[in-house]
Amino acid sequence: MLKKQENNHEIRTKKNSDESLPLSLHRTEALFDGILAIAMTLLVLDIEIPNHDSIMTSGDFLLALGNMHLTFIKYFTSFFILASLWIANNKEIYYLHKTNKVHMWLNLTCMFFIVLIPFTTSVQDDFSSILFAPILFHINIFLIEFISLLRWLYIRKNKDLTKKDIATGAVFHKQINRCLYLMIIPLLAVIATFVIGEYSNLLYILFFFVKRRF
Repeated sequence: MLKKQENNHEIRTKKNSDESLPLSLHRTEALFDGILAIAMTLLVLDIEIPNHDSIMTSGDFLLALGNMHLTFIKYFTSFFILASLWIANNKEIYYLHKTNKVHMWLNLTCMFFIVLIPFTTSVQDDFSSILFAPILFHINIFLIEFISLLRWLYIRKNKDLTKKDIATGAVFHKQINRCLYLMIIPLLAVIATFVIGEYSNLLYILFFFVKRRF
């Protein structure tokens, strides 16, 4: 009986010890970087080469590329969004000195929707005549920005994760406002889809102005 109690005590001690182990912020950052790099690469792999049989001259080739202008707009939009997410993540990491399970899971949830970007980009290109196809892409971006907002709200609440000398109240205010503005853009794009269809992707140019302001 005494031996059994000792074994149970050892198991509980080991469990508590495992739970208290620090989680690596740098490994989370490395995983985020790797996922973004793969997503960016998958974007270009989804661009289909024009049909060789219909291209006989340079004029035909230029015409085929011109007919792909919506594909290039979608590729540019998605790549730009991924690049902005990488920059935003770098800024977030700059203000942190450690992570925890909740913050890590918020990051992983964000990554889940990030890896869907090549898929939703391809879907809106392949099903261009279906209204819901571009809307699916806009919802995807909205969810990413929503989770980014949750991350900053969580960090503000748990200041022990931050470098207190630089993570000031002004920083939290600025980053949370940035996330709120960025969440509005995909919602506007959903509305614009009913008016201008696939060209609603052009609204993500507004990301540039939000990033410059914040």
